[in-house]
Amino acid sequence: MKTLIENWEAFPQVSPGTIETVISMLFIRVYPRFEYIITAGSVADEMYFIIKGVVEIRNQSNDLIATLKQGQNFGEMALLDDSTPLRSAHAISQTMVSLAVLTKENVNKLCNIFPSFAKQLATMIEQRKAMNRKLLAEEKEKKALLALSNRSAMKLGLEVIQELRESGWNSHEDKASSIKLSKDFIDANDKSLNESHPEPLAVV
Repeated sequence: MKTLIENWEAFPQVSPGTIETVISMLFIRVYPRFEYIITAGSVADEMYFIIKGVVEIRNQSNDLIATLKQGQNFGEMALLDDSTPLRSAHAISQTMVSLAVLTKENVNKLCNIFPSFAKQLATMIEQRKAMNRKLLAEEKEKKALLALSNRSAMKLGLEVIQELRESGWNSHEDKASSIKLSKDFIDANDKSLNESHPEPLAVV
C-alpha cells in the first residue's frame, strides 16, 4: 500500500507522516470481472489505486482510452477539479480487481493537513488540463483533415459517375456500381463531418 501512494504523482517529495496519514484513510474494495467501477455522468466522490487487476477507461462512445494495471491510479481528475464534478468516462474491470479507495472528503482533509500536498495537486490538475487541451486540439485537426480528404474523394467519385453518364451506361452493372460508389462517398463524407466535432477527452 505504501508503494502505491509513493508512486502517485501528487507526492514528488513526501513530507514526514503524509504517507501514513493517507494509508490510514484508505479502504479496500473488490470488483468482479467486467464490473463498472465508474460510470460516465456520475458524481465524482472517490479516487482509486489499483492493488491488483486490470481496469479499462472508456469514453461515452465506448472507445478505449487507457488500460491501467497494478500500481496505477485513476479517478482523481474529476474528484480534484471542481469545474468538472461529473465523470466523463467509464472505468470497467477486466479482471477481478482490488482497489484502495480514497474519498473526496479525505482528499480535502489531506489538503488542509498538508499545504504542500494541496499545492502539488493544483499543479497536477493544471498539467493534466494542458495535456487534455493539446490532445483535443490534435484530435480536432485529425478529424478536420479526414473530412477534407473525404470531400476530395467524394468530388472525384462524382466526377467519374458524371463521365459515365455522359458516355452512356454500358450495362446495368456499371450503373449499379456507380450509384453504390456515389452513396459510399457521400456516407463517408457525412460521417467525417459528424466526427469533426469529437467528444471531450475523458476526465475520469
